[in-house]
Amino acid sequence: MEIVIDQVNKSYGEQIILEDISLTIPAGSIMGILGVSGAGKSTLLRCINGLEKGQSGSIKIGTQALEELSEKQLREVKKKIGMIFQGNSLIEQKTIFKNVALPLECSGYSKEDIKARVDELLKEVGIADKAQMKPRQLSGGQKQRAAIARALTMSPEILLCDEATSALDPNITNGILDLLLKLNQKMGLTIVVVTHQMEVVKKICDRVAILQSGKIVEENTVQQVFFNDSEVLKTITGEQQTGFGKLKADHRLVKLFTQLDKDVLALLRQASIETPHLLKAATEQFKNETISTLLLSIPDEDVEKLTQLADQGHFICQEVKVGE
Repeated sequence: MEIVIDQVNKSYGEQIILEDISLTIPAGSIMGILGVSGAGKSTLLRCINGLEKGQSGSIKIGTQALEELSEKQLREVKKKIGMIFQGNSLIEQKTIFKNVALPLECSGYSKEDIKARVDELLKEVGIADKAQMKPRQLSGGQKQRAAIARALTMSPEILLCDEATSALDPNITNGILDLLLKLNQKMGLTIVVVTHQMEVVKKICDRVAILQSGKIVEENTVQQVFFNDSEVLKTITGEQQTGFGKLKADHRLVKLFTQLDKDVLALLRQASIETPHLLKAATEQFKNETISTLLLSIPDEDVEKLTQLADQGHFICQEVKVGE
């Protein structure tokens, strides 16, 4: 189900939380909302879920504009949206089965239907053997799997994830992200992932919007945002600027972004580009591909040849100013 956010503004008194937010999230995609604490990420998610209303603008879930719906209609739309949080919000006194069953019980489903649905979901998320345990008996990752199962009980078309892995260690986080990918592919879920972790975005998201002080300052494919390496992104990831000393007077500093299986240096030699000086190389794993980033020093006279290779689709090329 598509989500269309159009010029949404939200404030509390004089404090502006969201300013002129416009974003389209295609049906069946995984969108990352990236930003530091206080950027407005969670508020945006709560607006998408209908838990909060903006002062102006529109949010459409499919063809329905939330701000035009009655309370009854809004409740029906909310059934199409599941949500998971950093804190799994499980009820400690209830078993995992009872926790997952709760939305179905509140909606009046029969015991037989509830059992069939909960058993199916616990198997889907990989904790069928934990049904009769209490949350305190589960690991952090298992609790989050239970929370995901509960979010799926009403067969939603959208799943909102608010910092759902930020309290988990890397190995458990990878397991949860793999599960979200599987659910996206198997059920066609539209997933929105709010996070401050670039690694989460790189692993599962198709596109990412960077939120800063309530504004979207960049929105693109994950690969392109990572390649752009904006100052906002450096702030989020905690990366420091790195100087590379003085370049030769007739050289440029360039960054190339390409698929791992391409021999870029061989391509440069074939184009008669003088031997470039490789300053830095890195390999990054994204959702659908492995990408290499190369930082090179090349002669001014070879920039045009490099641009021609980029225009032919061999790689993306970007000039880097010294000190960036």
